[in-house]
Amino acid sequence: MAAQLALNHPAPDFELQDTDFVNLKLSKFRNRSNVVLVFLRGLVCPFARAQLAQLRQDYPAFIKRNAEIIVITQDGTHTIKRYWQENDIHFNGVTDYKSKVAELYHQPVDMFDLGKLPAVFIVDKSGNIRYVHYAESMSDIPANQDLVIVLDHINLGQKT
Repeated sequence: MAAQLALNHPAPDFELQDTDFVNLKLSKFRNRSNVVLVFLRGLVCPFARAQLAQLRQDYPAFIKRNAEIIVITQDGTHTIKRYWQENDIHFNGVTDYKSKVAELYHQPVDMFDLGKLPAVFIVDKSGNIRYVHYAESMSDIPANQDLVIVLDHINLGQKT
């Protein structure tokens, strides 16, 4: 298995362009909100689209738990913006066109599955990684309910 990021260690900071063509920095959320980082295969992947639909549906549950969602994909900013508008998505989508952040977070790659596999992280308000999910296949995506439970533990000051 490739290198992975460790729990309860600082999340690597990054700056990527959002759908409004503004640079979004992970550290801007520090001391303000928890962050759910979602690394997608790309918007052409049916599993990625299904995950986005589930996140959109449950977005109020994340907001209620003081968590913001940032979706990271290699798709271009125009493509992300169009998809977000067409699907009424209100959380952040950013382009990692050259995969620099994907590499920083060790997003798994499986050539048998034709490229990058999904990955999900939860970063707490102090900037530490509190949840890591490296997918083993294209469809290996954690349920939103599992992420919400982790956020509840974080908000109650419990270890995850």
